[in-house]
Amino acid sequence: MSYKAELVAFAKNIRTLQKYLRSRDTVRQSLVVPFFKILGWDVYNPGEFMAGFPVESPHGRTLVADFAVLRNETPVILVQTYFGTEEPAEEQAMLAALFRLVPGDKVAVLTNGVDWKFFADGAEPGVMDPAPYLVLNLGEKTRAEDLAPLDAYHKEVFDLAAILAPLRLTIYEKKIADYFVAQRTAATADRELIDFIIRRIYEGEPSSPAREKLAAWIVNAFAVIPPKNGAAPAAAPATAATPATEPLEELEIVRPVNTAAPAAEAGSLPIEGRLTVIAGEDKGKSAAIRSAEFIVGRNLDLDLVLADPSVSRRHFRIFFENGAFWAEDLGSGNKIKVNGVKTTQRKQLAHNDVIQAGNTTLRFETTR
Repeated sequence: MSYKAELVAFAKNIRTLQKYLRSRDTVRQSLVVPFFKILGWDVYNPGEFMAGFPVESPHGRTLVADFAVLRNETPVILVQTYFGTEEPAEEQAMLAALFRLVPGDKVAVLTNGVDWKFFADGAEPGVMDPAPYLVLNLGEKTRAEDLAPLDAYHKEVFDLAAILAPLRLTIYEKKIADYFVAQRTAATADRELIDFIIRRIYEGEPSSPAREKLAAWIVNAFAVIPPKNGAAPAAAPATAATPATEPLEELEIVRPVNTAAPAAEAGSLPIEGRLTVIAGEDKGKSAAIRSAEFIVGRNLDLDLVLADPSVSRRHFRIFFENGAFWAEDLGSGNKIKVNGVKTTQRKQLAHNDVIQAGNTTLRFETTR
């Protein structure tokens, strides 16, 4: 049997095995060890796959990882297990502590044998990111194409540098993009950057009124820069088109574009909706739904942008049709759950419904 066929068979058998699980020990022996065996690792060789891997802390305390996958006697994968379906905060904290103590590049895995979460240190070297970069539920992912993300962890092709490089690059690219997005409103614009641009575009030292007008124009300019996907930029404010031949001090101050406002004007729908992140990396972020279609994901040009790496670039949309709001997954890797139920079909929404996308939970509300 090929590796992929064996993995698919294992995933399909997960639900049957679940009813026999009684503790973390059964999770380790019945699910975790077979999983790594299928991935080609020699689970009977402690020089390659060690159970109870000890790590010494600077304070003389010994922390123990449930498993470590080793290359040249160096851990490249740390594994911590838990039992049940509750959020394993304590085990994740232990995994983060182990991650910090083990030198060199590696990935970390937190699992109950069914849900597998993969972590790395994309934001800060040596510090495990709080959110996983890959989440798989083997009880739900039972097709070969769904399990393709695991190919990179097979012993024969395992390349840690190749796994980590795009994760780190993506995170820093996002930080840069987030910085420039912040320049689109006066409240979040970086004054040092604005002063730098003023020195490049204005000869001499502008007066205070002139500086304020220039700063507003700079913010407007950032707001109309088109997104990477080539979508048309937002229309610039009419006042921004004032002829440049007029004396700077004589012009009215141009108010910065407020990109927090949706493209559609308020009142274009008979009712208004709102999405608020109630759990996850973006907790507290909120956006009004005033247009007929509202898209959520990691792409920076969407209506609600989430930083959660387990969220797809275009994860789901909310749209207004036949007098009601609906939620629809956009072909994401993890799909969405509405009130805890996974759905691949459009789902009508009611006030206070809860939507889960990746590791992010959002509350939908309607307002008049």
